Amino acid sequence: MFRILGKQNKVYFLLSVISLSFLTTKAQKWEIGGLLGASNYIGDISKDPNIKQTQPTVNLWVRYNLDRHFSYRMGLGYGRITAADSLYSGNKLRGLNFRSNIIEFSNIFEFHYNPFGRAHPQNKKSSFYVLTGLNFFYFNPQGKLNGKWINLQPLGTEGQKLDDGKGVYSKISVSIPMGAGVKYKLTPNWIFGFEVGYRYTFTDYLDDVSGTYPNLASLRALSGGAAVAFSDPTSRTSPIAKSTKGDMRGDPHLKDWYIFSGITISYRLTPIRCWDTRKRKRFNLVD
Repeated sequence: MFRILGKQNKVYFLLSVISLSFLTTKAQKWEIGGLLGASNYIGDISKDPNIKQTQPTVNLWVRYNLDRHFSYRMGLGYGRITAADSLYSGNKLRGLNFRSNIIEFSNIFEFHYNPFGRAHPQNKKSSFYVLTGLNFFYFNPQGKLNGKWINLQPLGTEGQKLDDGKGVYSKISVSIPMGAGVKYKLTPNWIFGFEVGYRYTFTDYLDDVSGTYPNLASLRALSGGAAVAFSDPTSRTSPIAKSTKGDMRGDPHLKDWYIFSGITISYRLTPIRCWDTRKRKRFNLVD
């Protein structure tokens, strides 16, 4: 074969083989994919996931298979969470509700119970796996007033902006994903599965509810009537609000959670071939 190649072409050929071999090895470790499913929430308004409040979610990621049991994936996800006191008999009097869009940048490690990650002839066709990691996310709780959705964080509904307040909370936070799933190799390249991922957050304000009621007169003077209406919705229907300063509005000792779950699909990148069998035979005619 090398007899028909010039010196310069031989160098190009060898470099191409080395490069393609490197790409082939690396390609076998990478997957692209995502999750399509549902999002939910646990917090001061809903202590358990409520199926009536389930909202859609979508996640896109790239996955790197470290070995046959461990994988790492990095991705971007979107979901919406929502809840309302009106759905719970014990909370109806409080009257709070919210919605929030969540944008998540995820860093997740997976452990496969069966050998499954990197391509290997002895791998199983399916595997159960568990996951954890460290995610960063943005959220923005909103409430509805007179048919219009209003951002709640700038209002300081728990008196965060008052002289004795703590200051407004950040809308960027960190979460620890904890979950499990199952994967099934439909073909050598296409992988389907199902996953449930709970996110423990380091904020108690996904729902804009955490601590105590502020002095509503002071809140009205500083931030206006909308802040009072969202802080204590009973003020909308009664000339005298039912809350007083210091009454419990939420539970500051418990952080909020959100949940992304659904069907997963990914494509395992295939090796790149230099030439097919017919081309190989043609080159081999010359020794």
